[in-house]
Amino acid sequence: MKLKQILPYNIRRMIPMLGLGALSMMPMASCSDDDEPHDIELTFMNGVLPNGNWGYDNSAIQIDKIRKHLADPHIRNIYLKVSEKNDYTPDTKKDINFMKWSFEQIINLAPDCIFGRGDFHFAPGVADPADSIWFVTHGWTVNQTPVIKVR
Repeated sequence: MKLKQILPYNIRRMIPMLGLGALSMMPMASCSDDDEPHDIELTFMNGVLPNGNWGYDNSAIQIDKIRKHLADPHIRNIYLKVSEKNDYTPDTKKDINFMKWSFEQIINLAPDCIFGRGDFHFAPGVADPADSIWFVTHGWTVNQTPVIKVR
C-alpha cells in the first residue's frame, strides 16, 4: 500500500511565511555587543603624562577623558598602558616621583576600576624601592622585559 497525498499550497502565502521565518532567526539589533560592559586600554607615551595643567592636547590620559570614561556605564575597567615603544631609562628620581604623583591623581578618581598595565624600564638605581612597589601594586611592572635599543 502506497500513501500518496498532494498537499495544496498557495505560493502567495508561502513566500511571506518563509520571510517571517528567516527574520525570526536573525539576531535582534538591540542585543549588540556594545551594550555589554567592557574594559578599555589607554596607552600613554613618555612626556605625554599629565602635568600641572593635566597634559597636552594629544594625551590619551587626560583627566577629563578619564572622567568621561568613568561616567560611561558600558566601561568596566580602565587600564593605563605603558607604550612598548618608550624607554624610561633616562628618567631621574624627580621624574619618577612626578609620574607617580600624576598617576595617583588619576587612580584616586576610581581606585577600584583604574589599573596600570605594561612595563616601565627605569635605569638601575634610579627608582626607589618604595616607588617600584607602588607601580607594581597598581598593575605595572618595573624592568621585567629587556630593553632593545635600535640605532
